[in-house]
Amino acid sequence: MNIGIYLGNNLSETGGGFTFQEDIIRAILAHETVHKFFIFCPKREELRSSNPNVKIIALKNGHLDKIARRLVKIWHKACYSLLGVNLFPYKSGFDSLLKKHKIDLLWFVTPEYEDTEIPFIITVWDLQHRLQPFFPEVSVGYDGYEWERRERYYRSILPRAAYILTGTQEGKHELMRFYNISEDRIKVLPLPTPAFTLRENDNRIKPELKLPDKYLFYPAQFWPHKNHIILLYAIKILKEKHHLNFAVVFSGSDKGNLQYIKDKTKELNLTKKVFFPGFVTREELVRLYKNAFALVFPSLFGPDNLPPLEAMACGCPVIAGDVAGAKEQLADAALLVNHTSEKEVAYAINLLFRNNNLREKLIKKGYERAVRWTSGNYMKSIYKILDEFKLYRRCWM
Repeated sequence: MNIGIYLGNNLSETGGGFTFQEDIIRAILAHETVHKFFIFCPKREELRSSNPNVKIIALKNGHLDKIARRLVKIWHKACYSLLGVNLFPYKSGFDSLLKKHKIDLLWFVTPEYEDTEIPFIITVWDLQHRLQPFFPEVSVGYDGYEWERRERYYRSILPRAAYILTGTQEGKHELMRFYNISEDRIKVLPLPTPAFTLRENDNRIKPELKLPDKYLFYPAQFWPHKNHIILLYAIKILKEKHHLNFAVVFSGSDKGNLQYIKDKTKELNLTKKVFFPGFVTREELVRLYKNAFALVFPSLFGPDNLPPLEAMACGCPVIAGDVAGAKEQLADAALLVNHTSEKEVAYAINLLFRNNNLREKLIKKGYERAVRWTSGNYMKSIYKILDEFKLYRRCWM
């Protein structure tokens, strides 16, 4: 079959989405299969293919003109409502491009979607707008309509998908619960460990960061749901009740909540203990993992996340929030805590500090977990899904 791979506009600063799609593309480029792949993406100079079964196709801006498509949809809806017919049917440039290359099945690697008549696979990372609709990033967003936008998107796209990919059984249950999706069309594929963390890397921290010897690490964009604040309260408890002076490094891009966290840091008199290096390169990220006492990952969103896997690959023990899906993803390779209790977070850090055998055990189990499931393993499962769909696709021209 001719398989289309759609890459969205994810940049390295977006974090997990960029990492995931890059690893998938590298895995596709590295192996030959019976299928031919056509990778549709915004122009990216670094993408090259020497694999005869993989072709890179740069999308022009016209194919991504969402405003024009929205106006067309309004027109079509009005026609159906008033006349019961669709006057002047519209074919998107993107769909025409897919048909030009005779694409049999299209895979949206990230949750970004373009209108198409071609059968497609969609990847779903979370449905947190349904589970925790009170967070501003999933309720109001940048224009006050984020919840409605997400709900409209999932209600429109999910029922039409040939397959839906999710990382955990918990994610599968949520899809079935909220959108009444047939169980057979939901495929559970755990997120693979990011490849860049499994390569040989330099451990030396850049001196300009001026970090202390003993620090906790939390790489996360500054969204409210990332729950940075609980770590501030936790290190204050550690200092006042357990006489442990841990510092914290918060790396990541600002999504509107950074100043609030900085203000809270000052209010709690922790300015000298909290570091904000901003967005860091992958090389620096690995060094921060390898030199940290532990990753503390109290994010309130699940059902799965990439940073714990990154930390495990780098030999950094993990303390993570016990969100739905965390036990399934991390098993006994991490300390799972109540992600709304700073006392539990502080207790786990203190336990790890007092019990070196436990820390070494988590490092060992974490690394075993990290190398067990890579992007190569992920793609082997994707190929099985493609072979399964091939039996259906042969039914029409």
